[in-house]
Amino acid sequence: MSEPTGAVDIPMRFSSRAPIGLDGRKGGPADWIVLFACFTGGCWMSHPGWIEPDGDARDAVHDGGADADADVDSGADADSDADAETDSDGDSDAADDAAAEDVGPPLPCDSLAADLVVPDDFLTIQEAIDAAVDGQLICVEPGLYVGRIDFLGKRIHVVGFAGPDVTTIEPDGAGAVVRFVTGETAETIFEGFTVRGGHPSFLGLDGGGILVGSASPTLRNLTIRENRSRNSGGGVALGNSSATLVGLEISNNESTGAGGGLSAGAGGSPTLTDVRVVGNESFGDGGGGLYFDRDTSPTLIRVRVIGNESFGDGGGMEASAAVCRLTNVVIAGNRARNEGGGIKLDEAASYLDHVRIVDNQSNHAGGIAITDSGWNEVRLTNVVIAGNHAEGASGGMNVNNSEVVLENVVIVGNACSGRSGGGIRNHENLALTMTNVVVAGNRSDLGGAVASERSYDPVISNCAFWDNGFGPFDGLADPTGHDGNISVDPLFLDLSGTDPLLWDLHLQVASPLIHAGSAGLSDPDGAPSSIGAYGGLGGGAWDLDGDAAAEWWQAGAYDPGAYPAAGWDCDDRDPAVHPGSGC
Repeated sequence: MSEPTGAVDIPMRFSSRAPIGLDGRKGGPADWIVLFACFTGGCWMSHPGWIEPDGDARDAVHDGGADADADVDSGADADSDADAETDSDGDSDAADDAAAEDVGPPLPCDSLAADLVVPDDFLTIQEAIDAAVDGQLICVEPGLYVGRIDFLGKRIHVVGFAGPDVTTIEPDGAGAVVRFVTGETAETIFEGFTVRGGHPSFLGLDGGGILVGSASPTLRNLTIRENRSRNSGGGVALGNSSATLVGLEISNNESTGAGGGLSAGAGGSPTLTDVRVVGNESFGDGGGGLYFDRDTSPTLIRVRVIGNESFGDGGGMEASAAVCRLTNVVIAGNRARNEGGGIKLDEAASYLDHVRIVDNQSNHAGGIAITDSGWNEVRLTNVVIAGNHAEGASGGMNVNNSEVVLENVVIVGNACSGRSGGGIRNHENLALTMTNVVVAGNRSDLGGAVASERSYDPVISNCAFWDNGFGPFDGLADPTGHDGNISVDPLFLDLSGTDPLLWDLHLQVASPLIHAGSAGLSDPDGAPSSIGAYGGLGGGAWDLDGDAAAEWWQAGAYDPGAYPAAGWDCDDRDPAVHPGSGC
């Protein structure tokens, strides 16, 4: 958030209730002074002894990042004479106060038809929840609120009006900061807060930030950070829940068990949409960012799992006996000490559709590990596995005791320092089917492209192999020259740079992979399918940034003359850039 350049004084409101002083005693208006300063990025609230969101005790309105014990107006010296204070426009504060009285801008919650307002009607959020009845809206003004809250099964809407940057909840003791454990439904809505500082208790081991048990609330526009748990779900723990999570950032949480950022288990079908899972750690079972346990069926849509770490498996995500559906998901820059730097699917019949698994690291299976799913199919369609690394075997992906189908997948630039499988290791596996797949530029001592060990022979058709080092195939015959398989340079648009997330894997117009795919598949325009992640019917359904404009799929560079009118996006990393705005 950029440093604010000015402030607007906002009239104070006083509760009709006798307030409780900040020292816990009943008091009068002198104990109920609330100052607001509304900046470009939102509003900050302060009172004597208030603790600002960076944790510093302050007696002043937030000053845009500086730590001080006095009001600061646009960089003015905090030690200046308060009686002669001059703000950034050169006028006296009295003139500004008079102008403010004339304009009378409303406090944030005034624009909502709120039934209850915190801190006007109640000093604490929990007091407001206690008093609320089903169907009511509780609006919370900006500020730091200390105290754990429980929704008590009520179908209510609690909103931090000014958003999570300026509205924070911290606990006043051990245990989850926010609890939904009494059958809450989707009509129970919690949004607009930062939830931080939750830590374990011996009575409740899961969910340092938010604990959801046998309930399915709606969680929106939340920042959940710097929480920890003794067991699972450092940031969020879902148990038997079909909760809806939209627009969350889950960052810098940790667990001693599974799911440093979020864990879900014991059934339920949670949905995560437009969620960022960043910089979380799991010191136990696995799932540095996300962990989904038995009988859970999560759906992930436009989720970014970035820079998480697991001391076990699944640096970004692990699913164990869960059925997962991932669409337009990025799993990048994660690390696992054991297996599956990006993601591990264990006994998990799952579907990955338009997913980028890039630049992850682990001991085994740098990108993705698929194990023990048996004959429950795991299907990857229009997926990119690029720039991953393993210290042992399987740079890109490892498949074991599973049935795996790859269709229009790109496996490029992966490497392992160990024995085999720079791109793919097919180890003691039941079935591997590859169609319209590119395997290029991978490295390993053996089987730079594919290594197959004690497995049924993979079924490979209409695939392209190129530049996979010495001995690209180990444990299987070279498939090129048969069943539509070819050994040619795919001619990607741009593989320059060291960040695989920025590689442009569109095909050049001269690529031999265009219309060289399976006759049973077609491209979005109905023409014969091309090989690679932008081929097949799903080639035109990439929308990682969620701007509702699919990335162009056609060969060659973006055509600014023709593609905007057709609705094709030129930049799938930035939602602010799309046809009509920058393309």
